[in-house]
Amino acid sequence: MTRFAAVPLAGVLSALLPSCASAQAKRYPLESVDNLRLQNVTAETVTFQGKKGLRLTLAEETARRLESMTPGERARDERVDLLAWIEGLDFSSGVIEVEIAGAPRVGAPEGARGFVGIAFRLQEDGKTYDAFYLRPTNGRAEDQERRNHSAQYISHPEWPWFRLRRETPGRYEAYVDLLPDQWTKIRIEVRGERARLYVHDQAQPTLIVNDVKSGARRSGAVALWLGPGTVAHFRNLVVTPQPESPGQGSPRTQAPGPEDEVSVGYGTQSKRRVTGAVTSIAPIEADPRVPRLVDVLQARVPGLDVLRLPGETCSLRIRGAGSMGRDPTYDEPLLVIDDVPVPRGSLSATLAGLTVRDIARIDVLRDAASTSIYGFRGAGGVIIITTKRGP
Repeated sequence: MTRFAAVPLAGVLSALLPSCASAQAKRYPLESVDNLRLQNVTAETVTFQGKKGLRLTLAEETARRLESMTPGERARDERVDLLAWIEGLDFSSGVIEVEIAGAPRVGAPEGARGFVGIAFRLQEDGKTYDAFYLRPTNGRAEDQERRNHSAQYISHPEWPWFRLRRETPGRYEAYVDLLPDQWTKIRIEVRGERARLYVHDQAQPTLIVNDVKSGARRSGAVALWLGPGTVAHFRNLVVTPQPESPGQGSPRTQAPGPEDEVSVGYGTQSKRRVTGAVTSIAPIEADPRVPRLVDVLQARVPGLDVLRLPGETCSLRIRGAGSMGRDPTYDEPLLVIDDVPVPRGSLSATLAGLTVRDIARIDVLRDAASTSIYGFRGAGGVIIITTKRGP
């Protein structure tokens, strides 16, 4: 059975084609179904709560297929992705703004919450993407636990909501005041492997994700997203890709991201302001088949030597051997993890206890600046590791 239903390109094309208020922003009024690629949904133009937009619901064909499944078949095919792709739009980092509304459809299962949101970095398989979405009926529920699940980040297929909630409770969902069937403005800011969800034009984000599961550089489509038990409405979509040069885009988009900052001392600094020899590594870029952190450092840090020692241990050198004594630990770089220096002599064991998937970023200081910041212990260079737990 075909999972995609393409909407005929009929009517006035300009109704959905982007109009540019600036060189970067692409505006989609969503007042027509032209140039949408529908996946398991039907779409129609409506006026809802006095505003014109699109209404999306579960496609009848998909509903019949789900109803015909046995409980065992449904368990194996639990996730059905309901998406309306914006044709011709490729997105990696930047800002996505849209007005949305959602509520459970008539006859929806008891657990339906009116799931409605936006998928981004969507791949052609129709199953691989990141997304932020809202659960409108949770916003004012009498159960506090339900309220805490009002906003959600997911990354399909590997990181659905139930896995994230089971393995990292509370990290990828949050409370926000919501009502079903009410237009709600959301703003999604993506910068490499960091993303933030803003709701109701609030100055502070509702949900912060510092480890977007698709990585720092993946790109893909943008799509309107909803849950199977939802009637969803969308209007006024604006997509602003990340500017390629300083001075473009919104102030939030220009905020330094993981590609522009370097850990120096007990804080961060823009790469443009660091004049010393610094190497920055995002472990997500490393080959996942290389599980040992020391091997990643050896492959990615110029001038770093790994001395293999008996007993599966090792010693590192960044600036060569010094003259402070015969103890090899005197020449080792200082290791700092989440702002905490590691005692001399434990570098090898500490690195062995970390895995690549634990790491958010690594910065290696290799010149005299490391000595000025950390004193004598930085004479051999400094390896600064920021884990996903953070300081």
